[in-house]
Amino acid sequence: MNLYRDDDPLFTLPLPRHGAPWLNLNTNGGHWSKDRRTKQLWQQITMVQAANFRVPRNLPPCELQFTYLFETNRQRDGANFIVDKPVIDYLVREWHCWPDDNTNWIRVLPNILLVRPS
Repeated sequence: MNLYRDDDPLFTLPLPRHGAPWLNLNTNGGHWSKDRRTKQLWQQITMVQAANFRVPRNLPPCELQFTYLFETNRQRDGANFIVDKPVIDYLVREWHCWPDDNTNWIRVLPNILLVRPS
């Protein structure tokens, strides 16, 4: 996850998957909340990484961009990957990065999908 303020990068927060399934609109019944366990796994990953990388609290309004790294090269729709929702929820509600997750505080840029070089 990359965080920007006025087009300047503030920081990057790597979110290693550690076997957690992707949250995907095509495989999760059309809504991220239908897979509570997967949401919790991503929030745990966020908690550990936020502490390890000393993510600041009380941030100004920012833009976030999520980059997904895959092992195989096949067609995917970036709009269907929704790991950002539980990650942002954790950063707002538990880590207190922003007072709310509305568009006054957070603007999520389109996802970037990459294939890991072999």
